[in-house]
Amino acid sequence: MKPLYKLFFVLLLSSIAFPSCSSDDDKDKNYSAILTDLKSKSGVIDEVYSESVNTLRDGVVVSEIDFNNAGERMHMFVARVDLDKVTIIASTPNDKPELPNPDAIMPVHAGAAEGNGKTVWLGVNGDFWAGDSSGQLIPMGLFYKDGVAIRTTYYEGHTEVIYKKKDGTVGIGTVNDIFPYLDDMQEVIGGYGLLMKDGQIQSVSADIAQSSTRQPRTAVGIVGKTLYFLVVDGRQEGYSAGFDMNALSLLFNALGCTDAIALDGGGSTTLIVRKTKPDGLVTFPVVNSPSDEGGPRTISNGILVIEKQS
Repeated sequence: MKPLYKLFFVLLLSSIAFPSCSSDDDKDKNYSAILTDLKSKSGVIDEVYSESVNTLRDGVVVSEIDFNNAGERMHMFVARVDLDKVTIIASTPNDKPELPNPDAIMPVHAGAAEGNGKTVWLGVNGDFWAGDSSGQLIPMGLFYKDGVAIRTTYYEGHTEVIYKKKDGTVGIGTVNDIFPYLDDMQEVIGGYGLLMKDGQIQSVSADIAQSSTRQPRTAVGIVGKTLYFLVVDGRQEGYSAGFDMNALSLLFNALGCTDAIALDGGGSTTLIVRKTKPDGLVTFPVVNSPSDEGGPRTISNGILVIEKQS
């Protein structure tokens, strides 16, 4: 074989073995509707390595996405929740409307709720926490559970909330949005960092610690009666670097959310899902990869997606 032909043959094999990742190739990939929107509209998802979709029940779907962002490997979970079919509650380690002592990992929260007759489908960590004068951890935002006002004050700047009214209506906003209706509140969990407000992307203040650096993140957004949870792993080079808060805003905007807030992140970032073993035993495994070396962090409140109760 002459050298010129040999070169042509090598180039031909290379083009077959290593197809380019062009935008035309990308159109042919069978992404879910969620990933299609995120990739085409957010500007923060580059090459997608894999996606898996797990339907926990009708109206509760979790997408696990492995992708590249600006040269960094990323791993993210997106849970889509239909509030016409399920609802949310605030969680505590004992499923009681009180400040817990001690705190516990999220599977314990879910197990306590399940033991109290609730059917839990998934859960994420909740509010940021700080130690009080006695050393007990307290939420930094408002906190209501089962219609009980557990904490009615908040740390400076910690004004973001996700709430459920006694009539079942779920919303996301700030304390100013709910102060006129506190008597109507059934569940309130605080956050820190306003990501979307009334359909507009919010630029997260640099005053919020680590808002502009790559970190593990948990966040929640809403559009109509659809709730989205984003759980982004981070601090794990080669697996997932994490996102800054403004990237979360772009993701929620791509999903069409009107309002969205950041929940606690870092080592607290946790996602659990319901799993039923062949013998009927229900468990709640942690499906993301928490960044603490010791595994999932103990936390004091969270958000659980549960079956509606009559």
